[in-house]
Amino acid sequence: MKYIPAFFFVMIIESAFAQTEKRLDSLLRNIVGTGEPGIALYVESAGKVIYNKGFGLADSHANTKIKTNTNFRLASVSKQFTAMGLLLLEK
Repeated sequence: MKYIPAFFFVMIIESAFAQTEKRLDSLLRNIVGTGEPGIALYVESAGKVIYNKGFGLADSHANTKIKTNTNFRLASVSKQFTAMGLLLLEK
């Protein structure tokens, strides 16, 4: 009997995650149209993957869709952001 409230709590939390996932799916599908460059979103909390999906195209010329394991080649673009973050931390 003592586990019944915990069970209902878990069910409510699971339902909230399911609704959030549906809302995120809907939002991202509205933002990223078919045949357009897209986005990949990965959300993790306490070591548990909460959301992991890709939408849109990774390569519009080859018509390759974004998947959860798509490698986004950023080259040296992120170095400036890392340097600025270090300068802010130092300050």
